[in-house]
Amino acid sequence: MKIVIIATHYLPHVGGLELATFHLAKELDKQHNEVHIITPSPDPNKNTTPIHMHRYPIHTYPDEHPIRAFIDGLTFFKKTVKTIKEIKPDIIHAQNITNSIPAYIAWKKYHIPYT
Repeated sequence: MKIVIIATHYLPHVGGLELATFHLAKELDKQHNEVHIITPSPDPNKNTTPIHMHRYPIHTYPDEHPIRAFIDGLTFFKKTVKTIKEIKPDIIHAQNITNSIPAYIAWKKYHIPYT
């Protein structure tokens, strides 16, 4: 099965979401699924796991200006939906409420179920 996981943050950042995403992807990969993680990252070339990574150079600083954060969010959503179209997954998993927006758009456009 081809699975896309959308995460707001991922390794090398360390926190609950990052570790939960890592362990979920690792276990799904062990079960012979093709796992893709889509995440924003200031360093799009950093790959810390053998999972298929799709990192986009979007800054997610907590003190970022609200307009800049809004534009970055829209850019990430657009790139995420485009990447989902290219991957053609069987299912999409959004790790938080924010990431359910591009998952919902992909469901409406391409009829790919999401959780």
